[in-house]
Amino acid sequence: MKKLLKEFNEAFHLLHWRQWSALGLFTYEAGEKNWIIDPEALIVSTLSMEREKRLLEGCKEWCVKNRAWISSSRLRRIAEEFSGSQPPLEKPLLSENLPMLESCIKNKKIKKEGERKTFQPNLDSPPLLLLKLRAVFGVEARSDVFLYFLLGMKGNSYEVARWTYYDQKRVYAVVNMWERAGILEKMHSAKEKIFWLANRNKWQEVFGVEKLPPFVNWPKVFLFLHRINLVLRDGDWQEPYLLSSFFKSIYSDTMRFFAPFGVSFPKPETFPGDEYFPPFSKAILKALRNATSPDKIV
Repeated sequence: MKKLLKEFNEAFHLLHWRQWSALGLFTYEAGEKNWIIDPEALIVSTLSMEREKRLLEGCKEWCVKNRAWISSSRLRRIAEEFSGSQPPLEKPLLSENLPMLESCIKNKKIKKEGERKTFQPNLDSPPLLLLKLRAVFGVEARSDVFLYFLLGMKGNSYEVARWTYYDQKRVYAVVNMWERAGILEKMHSAKEKIFWLANRNKWQEVFGVEKLPPFVNWPKVFLFLHRINLVLRDGDWQEPYLLSSFFKSIYSDTMRFFAPFGVSFPKPETFPGDEYFPPFSKAILKALRNATSPDKIV
């Protein structure tokens, strides 16, 4: 168990450092190259990390210097989902760190002893496509909604709002306006309208993107990784049967949200009792390694 927790934590921390490096925070890790970064999801996940002062201080500095790129409303929605998770995460961490971060951003102030070197984000870097879209559409729902469709996703306003963490009324207004303008196409089903991006290849050319990675729901991915990290180190969950039961309970969601990382998770029905824990833990480690590998081809 100690070896598993050590390997998991190393990969989990590396995932954060690689994304922060790509955003312009000076680190000794190579910047993310394969996945499009979600800044609000990364911020909330970082604020939920335990015993990682360097990561937290780097997050604060980046947010103060790059506050213009952050959607405050989306940040709070993602934080609310983290706070309501089961089993509960370390709520004091997020409940204390988020107000502290918001205060730092508002006052444009960070502690000098925690200051790290931060560079301006390179908007031509493929992982920063969301920031590039925000430079065009503004730091609001339109940027994230456009990215959702640009990555080949389809859906109604409810689904788009759920995946982008914006108010459904605002998303509804955006998708209907874009449909009337010919930016989106739609299909009527029995009870709903399904939207998708028209001339997607042309939009890729407009934004200078040759190849797009799969859509990653980073708020969900980070949340599930935090939940897994919690049960792996919580003494009350150390029995293999309890761990197997927990992993079985999140199997469907894990399959859905970790699909972009190219890992097949074992089916619960093929491993009775406490036998599910070893193959699932092996699969989640592989998914984390794929998510952090600089050589991963998507």
